[in-house]
Amino acid sequence: MSKNLTYQCLNCGEKFIASILSEQEQREYREQKLPYKPVRCPKCGRSDLRQQ
Repeated sequence: MSKNLTYQCLNCGEKFIASILSEQEQREYREQKLPYKPVRCPKCGRSDLRQQ
């Protein structure tokens, strides 16, 4: 089951909530070779984030 976590972008300072995959879901995606994207800032698109 995915979790909702709060992040803050280290580039623009935007705070947002993102849904991430659980460890089990990530493992299943890797085994099935399904694509999944890393968390990115919705404002500037950067991936250098701090989890709140």
